[in-house]
Amino acid sequence: MVRTTSLVDTHEHLEPEESRISKPQDPISLFLTHYLSTDFLVAGLSPQDLEKLRNPRIPWEERWPVFEEWWEYACTTGYGQVIKVAIRELYGVAELSRSSYLRLIEKMKRRAVKGRWSLDEALGVATRILRENAVRLFGIS
Repeated sequence: MVRTTSLVDTHEHLEPEESRISKPQDPISLFLTHYLSTDFLVAGLSPQDLEKLRNPRIPWEERWPVFEEWWEYACTTGYGQVIKVAIRELYGVAELSRSSYLRLIEKMKRRAVKGRWSLDEALGVATRILRENAVRLFGIS
């Protein structure tokens, strides 16, 4: 029933298109931009290590061991489950692991293109009412 119901998106944490397509695709920093980072911190990751994990200028191979250690604690939380579902459903990657990481990056790169992203189709989003749209449609700022 949920998969066949059209949705109106009124709250999301997706980057604006120009930002999304112009920067390198870095799953670790993307995943730790929002709520999953709190699961890592609650599990014991230091704020300093979180900032290192979020830094895409540090090669992913250097960040992976730290990410992997804390992912083990966070992968069963609600936010961790969202990441698992997203990489499986949107990118066809069965699990988040060192061996699947490059494949995930490549699939993310292929989707980082201008135009309506297939996320809307995958999730059944009919329209979005977000800040940039609200300003245009309703004069709300």
